[in-house]
Amino acid sequence: MDATARFSRMRRSRLRPALGCPHSRRPEIIPKVPTSCPPGGGSFVVGVKLINSTSPKTPHTSTLMSSKSDYLLLFRGTTWQQELSPQEIEKTLSSFMNWFQELQDEGKIKGANPLERGGKLVSGPNGRSVVDGPFAESKEAIGGYFLISVEDEAEAIAIAQRCPLLERGNVVEVRPVAPQCPLAASLNHPLAELAHA
Repeated sequence: MDATARFSRMRRSRLRPALGCPHSRRPEIIPKVPTSCPPGGGSFVVGVKLINSTSPKTPHTSTLMSSKSDYLLLFRGTTWQQELSPQEIEKTLSSFMNWFQELQDEGKIKGANPLERGGKLVSGPNGRSVVDGPFAESKEAIGGYFLISVEDEAEAIAIAQRCPLLERGNVVEVRPVAPQCPLAASLNHPLAELAHA
């Protein structure tokens, strides 16, 4: 069975809310969370919009149902392991994974991924300039990220301060996720709502 057929079957068979409840929300798409990568597949994102069953024309996103804020933790530095023994590297990675698991168990992780060492920089009109970069072996290179959901910036900073890679010279950049495009919002432009479309 190919990936499209599996997804279609999962879509039909996953969670169904109780019918008749005026406060129930029915999902347009409820994908099963995969336990492994699709064969031969790359990265993918599935969006889910919740629709109030009493007014099906009004979409709601999950951000409206929570008072928490989203923050991106960017892990800067990809050279921390160069001067360490294999045992020290293993100890640091184990501490990092334990920290990650604690955050996941607390329900604070919304997404997380390491980044490949290489990439491309696209610039210029129509993206005409495509060059190798950013430089992966750098204290400024981003090695990965966490997307977390917390009460406020203070909690996001407190979580970042627990990162085991700080002891190895890395930097954790804490960035709030904007609910809409800040520039468009300052101009009262319709593009401001694109993030919720």
